[in-house]
Amino acid sequence: MQTTTHNTKLPKNTYPKLSGLAHDYARELGDIAKKASYTKPESALSIIRDTKYQNALTKALAPFKNVKHVILVGIGGSSLGTEAVYHALSTPKSPRLTVLDSISDEALTDLSAELKTARTAKEIAIVIVSKSGGTMETLSNASGAIEIAQKRFGAKALKQVICIGDDATAFSEYARLNKFLFLPIPHVIGGRFSVFSAVGIVPLHLLRIDIVALRKGALDALLSKNLKVSAEQAALIAQYAETGTHTFDFFTFNKRLTKIGFWYRQLLAESIGKSTNLRGAPFTHAIIPTVSSAVDLHSMAQLYLSGERGILTRFLYAQESATRKIPFTPLLSHVPAVKGHTYQELQQAIMKGVHKAYDEQHLPYLNTQLKKVDAYEVGFLLSSLMSEVMCLAHVLDVNAFDQPNVEAYKRHTATELT
Repeated sequence: MQTTTHNTKLPKNTYPKLSGLAHDYARELGDIAKKASYTKPESALSIIRDTKYQNALTKALAPFKNVKHVILVGIGGSSLGTEAVYHALSTPKSPRLTVLDSISDEALTDLSAELKTARTAKEIAIVIVSKSGGTMETLSNASGAIEIAQKRFGAKALKQVICIGDDATAFSEYARLNKFLFLPIPHVIGGRFSVFSAVGIVPLHLLRIDIVALRKGALDALLSKNLKVSAEQAALIAQYAETGTHTFDFFTFNKRLTKIGFWYRQLLAESIGKSTNLRGAPFTHAIIPTVSSAVDLHSMAQLYLSGERGILTRFLYAQESATRKIPFTPLLSHVPAVKGHTYQELQQAIMKGVHKAYDEQHLPYLNTQLKKVDAYEVGFLLSSLMSEVMCLAHVLDVNAFDQPNVEAYKRHTATELT
């Protein structure tokens, strides 16, 4: 993976300070990542290297080797990472993934229809993820999914339930009481940083994703030379935030990478979106993350290319292995430029055309390119983005690991139900 910056103008009087802060903290992250010790929230990086923990997960999943359909019940950090990796790496031969991440009667009705195609209970796995053990959307959907599975397979369905969350909660006690497999997340690791814990590793293992290569890429992203790159990017984003650029657009050219943008959107929004900084002063450098794809070249591009200066963009692109040639039929007679080219070559030409259009307007952007879409590169990308956001929060002087304002809607929802 390689990232370059374009059209970025950084004030010489403040950027060196931000860069220094980011690099100092990146070195701390490197030290933390080398230890399998869960005393700091940054340990979300060290769990990647914790072979004892990772091997225990693999061993626990041995009875689920015949799974063909994973029903993932979770919301936000409990599901977005798994969805992103699965969407990027799955093939037509991969097990099916159904995600229940919000309250929807229709989704449960659809699940009931989907389970009619499964021949035995062993073909399904219901993975329930709730770090706190008290997320009402997740527990409500889990109850519905278990009821549907029981109607289809009887008591055997209960042996296919896996619960993931903090230990020593009512949720973990419920799981053990009902003899469900319970797999813990270290308490100090927050949901949005949990993709390399049981939260992501368990469902991805069941979905036949190459976990070994995923972790190898994630570990390489934590090498000193690569953490320096993450620190530089964090300092750059911080500089733009401090000088009035408050929209950060995650723009993917590959359709299979789009959900990584949605995973990153939560990672950035919950980590940086604070009302006060660590000193208790009002925080005025908020960043609004948006997600775009090649489809938006025909919906949002007019806005982006109009010269709007309040947006910093990260372009993400990966070389694809397919080399299908565009069939030159009479339908294409009015666009002769595509003759003799492959779909991949057209995709690359569009990407380069977008870059040149941004260059003409002197619009700032980061360009991140993966060598290819495989488990190693995706693992590298997710790990580097996690360390980048941690560095960004440190430079902007906010707590990357709490989410105090989210509790407001939960409190009001509970009141509405009483």
